[in-house]
Amino acid sequence: MAFVSGSVSVSSKVGVRSICGERVSQARSVNYNGRVRMVAAPETSKQSDSPQVPNVRTKTVVITGASSGIGKHAAKELSRSGEWNVIMAVRNPEKAAKVAEEYDLDKGSYKIMDLELGSLESVRKFVKTLKDDRVTVDTLVCNAAIWHPKDTKPRYTEDGYEEAVAVNYFGHFLLVNLMIQNSTIRPNLQRGQNQSRVVFIGTETHNPDTLPGKIPPQADLGDMQGLEAGFKEPIGMISGGKFEPTKAYKDSKVSRARSKPVMGQGAEGHMLGSSLPA
Repeated sequence: MAFVSGSVSVSSKVGVRSICGERVSQARSVNYNGRVRMVAAPETSKQSDSPQVPNVRTKTVVITGASSGIGKHAAKELSRSGEWNVIMAVRNPEKAAKVAEEYDLDKGSYKIMDLELGSLESVRKFVKTLKDDRVTVDTLVCNAAIWHPKDTKPRYTEDGYEEAVAVNYFGHFLLVNLMIQNSTIRPNLQRGQNQSRVVFIGTETHNPDTLPGKIPPQADLGDMQGLEAGFKEPIGMISGGKFEPTKAYKDSKVSRARSKPVMGQGAEGHMLGSSLPA
């Protein structure tokens, strides 16, 4: 299984087919805090506005946050490819339905499923539904993210965690691990072929080696004192410091880029050396 993490430009019309296993223009290396990862360079489709192409849909992709931004463009491109069954995992199904109507997507090419990443229980229900419906996923695109730059105080989820970290990091981390453990992500049939993928959509703002990443406040997890303390209210930062909404967003993106799925352990697993709060 390939795990890809990197930045994707919205203005490029995404070209998410490339990171979901189709042809790409070239590979490029992205450095996150000294860790170099090879990611696929997105390739813009020249026929992104063409009508649906009749074909046999043999692959399934789950896209979180598929009702706006990169997510909705990815859903459009993959649906119109004629090869993908698209599961739009969203917290607002009505909004996703309007997106599908706006793009005139073939009704047999997509399915809208409720997923509130700020709720660990919602994540568990989502994976259980996939398992009960015997859905096997070839690619999972972890795209959804939130940011409230004007907040002066942290917002907390029903589980008691700061919302940006809960949605951008905790929810996706649990989603990936549960899908692996419940075998809802298709296993590799042969090394280098038919490879399933988990794709994390990143942002340059959390990479200190880029110009956007140098703009303060910079991402800094410190010694992760906030996580060590349980990350429950009133804690609002992974580092345990004073709450700053933009830094909380950047920290959540750093954590998501660095996290790895946990094989053979409990669903909550371990992240960056700390246990995911139950």
